[in-house]
Amino acid sequence: MPPPDPPSDAELLHDVLDPVESFATFYRRHVDALLRFCAKKGADADTAADVASDTFLAALGHRASYDATYPDARLWLLQIASRKLIDGHRRTAGDRHRRDRLLATAPRPTDRDRDAYALLTADDGPALDVLSDLPPAQQAAIRQRVLDDRDYAEIARDLGISEQATRQQVSRGLARIRSLLGQER
Repeated sequence: MPPPDPPSDAELLHDVLDPVESFATFYRRHVDALLRFCAKKGADADTAADVASDTFLAALGHRASYDATYPDARLWLLQIASRKLIDGHRRTAGDRHRRDRLLATAPRPTDRDRDAYALLTADDGPALDVLSDLPPAQQAAIRQRVLDDRDYAEIARDLGISEQATRQQVSRGLARIRSLLGQER
């Protein structure tokens, strides 16, 4: 007696008796093809893994609505993956555009700002008292940017604010320090 035919994709997606194992079988059946598809579309390994994960997550969420008249679901999965790749490209392009626009308009510390901060961090000067006069967010931003020489993006993540807001905190804080040091002289 010949072995039974493996279940179709439609049967796996609509299985209510053992949906976990059925979806695992469905995943194993198609994951390699999905990764190859992403690679052919120019995705790196990390992006391909993310797209595959997002695709199977979407398929899992919509498995009940899969049209059972189509026993093979590969085309359905590839359509989902295509949309995920396109969405990712749009997000990346938008992120690049926003970053470039932000960098073009962001205030940059001047030589005066750096000099003021050098006074601030000098061991023998009154500048450390000036730093404590600043709001806590400005203090933290200035310390991380100037003393720790960290990138604005890192500081923004640590402070839980945008990169633009971080740049403003540093710029405004250094301007305030200049002003306060000018009054003390």
